[in-house]
Amino acid sequence: MLVGETIIKNTIIGQVQETRLIVNKIMNGSGLQGELIWIVPEGNYKVTDVLAKVKTKDGEIFEITMVQKCPVRVPRGYKERLITKEPLLTGQRVIDTMFPIAKGGMRNDSRRIWNWKNNASTSICKME
Repeated sequence: MLVGETIIKNTIIGQVQETRLIVNKIMNGSGLQGELIWIVPEGNYKVTDVLAKVKTKDGEIFEITMVQKCPVRVPRGYKERLITKEPLLTGQRVIDTMFPIAKGGMRNDSRRIWNWKNNASTSICKME
């Protein structure tokens, strides 16, 4: 992200490499929308250090840290719901029956089948 860019809800502002496998995203998870007016340079920071400042349309300035406080009863935002076609089966009857989980998800406009013989992709949905 660069200073002057507009950020919306759940925008990823930066990332922290915790270990070789774990990358934590620094997000604007509070539903705050506005212009990014300040961001720290790359370096080592504490979790409570201010990493960016956002100016809203009302002129208020909010500080963003690595700590994200999400209320329990408010659902997390998403841009669109992805369609699922099949369940994720674990092989454990109790888990599959009591806690069904959808496997993956596909965007409506990008469902394609790859034809390996012809090296071409064929759309399986009608585009209007």
